[in-house]
Amino acid sequence: MAVLIGTSGITRGQTYELSHDEVSIGRREENLITIDDSSVSGHHAQITHKNDAWLLRDLASTNGTHVNGQPVGETLLQERDQIKFGSVQLVFTKGSAADVNLNDLVEPDEDLDIEVTAELARAPSTFSSHSPFEVQRSPKKGLWNNILILIGIIALLGVGALFYLLFFAG
Repeated sequence: MAVLIGTSGITRGQTYELSHDEVSIGRREENLITIDDSSVSGHHAQITHKNDAWLLRDLASTNGTHVNGQPVGETLLQERDQIKFGSVQLVFTKGSAADVNLNDLVEPDEDLDIEVTAELARAPSTFSSHSPFEVQRSPKKGLWNNILILIGIIALLGVGALFYLLFFAG
């Protein structure tokens, strides 16, 4: 039996046994391995076991599957391969979870010396640049809106003048 061992994010330190010949991995609960992280697709990847070989196949995921830092569509897994589903990283090993020393696979957290400035702390005004989809922009309506506002103001002034003439001038 083989296992995946989480080395980052919400999977850090967790083990996932590959106990079936076909294991689906993704964010949705119907997968055999569920990873509840927004960078992981609903049906992200699949690992198939046949003749002592483990084949990893990406299922057209949004953020891709990487093995040892390289994007893959399909690849045979080797001992201690570093697998990334979106931003979640795991290590593949052919041993059982009991045979593996987690401390050998899980790197200690790095202390990042980041100075937080107002520029870094401020949220973006829009998130349109963060979407993987093209933003549909509506055509400019500024001139027509201004004309309609001007007509509305003139109409209100006219109604006000008429009201004044009828009731107060006299």
